[in-house]
Amino acid sequence: MIIGNKRRGTNSVFPLPVGEDARRAGEAPHQASPPSPSGRRVLRVLVVFSYLFTILSFHLALAKTPLPPKAVKGPMVNDLPVPFNLQAVTLNKGVTLTWNWQPPEALPSFNDFGYEVRRNDGRTSMVSETTFGDFDLAWGTYSYKVRVVGGARFKGKHINHVSEWSEPAQIIIKVSCTAAPTISLLVEPTRNSYSQVAALRMHLKGNAQVPAGCRLGQVQYHIDSGTGLNHAGPLPVDLKGRFDTFVNAVEPEDEVPAGVATFTVTASAEDEVGPVTSDAFTINIELGNKFAPRSY
Repeated sequence: MIIGNKRRGTNSVFPLPVGEDARRAGEAPHQASPPSPSGRRVLRVLVVFSYLFTILSFHLALAKTPLPPKAVKGPMVNDLPVPFNLQAVTLNKGVTLTWNWQPPEALPSFNDFGYEVRRNDGRTSMVSETTFGDFDLAWGTYSYKVRVVGGARFKGKHINHVSEWSEPAQIIIKVSCTAAPTISLLVEPTRNSYSQVAALRMHLKGNAQVPAGCRLGQVQYHIDSGTGLNHAGPLPVDLKGRFDTFVNAVEPEDEVPAGVATFTVTASAEDEVGPVTSDAFTINIELGNKFAPRSY
């Protein structure tokens, strides 16, 4: 670079080297100085902010994309990065999962996108964020794993782009229940005697209650006729543990001896501690022979 220096009283310009001209002007030659420590910190902050903004914008865009169907169907291409750092935090009877996923530099234009979460019992869920909650769990051990699923069209066909499953995360739901349930039972036969037994029905009413912190499991009935005929099945209960239903003590195909039969009926319920059985309810019913001739 040449700087012109005009002599006083003339119009001529004599080019002088930068260093010489600067010395005559009493100034040091101009040199590029490195950024100060504070400038370097600002530069690093700007770079990190730009990176985080790009990643956040990408995830926000994917979050607005519709979720894939719960059951992924069609051709699959395993070409997406694997989710990592899967963490599980338990609280009471629930678990919250979080994980990370680093998108690749180039991605298809997804029609749908999500994270598929699979529990060790085979139950799956599809979520749009890198977090998932599973609540109201029974006591026991659970494990979870996550993969990425994105659907896109290629040459007119729908292709599912997926990742491998992440490393599993395992949690244990501990027993907070301290006692077995209580159950009450009332039994009423629809009739006290049957001249022709096709089916004998009983009306079962009662209530199954669990202590605080316990979860009511199966509620069942059991009928023993004392003649080798036994029947059992589930009792449907409402949210308060009450049941009110009719059941068959004798089915049409049962071989029932004529005479007085003693039926013993019980109901059982269970929670995390274990099962409990109600007091036995005994009913005597006179049964006729279904093959005996009828009188008209």
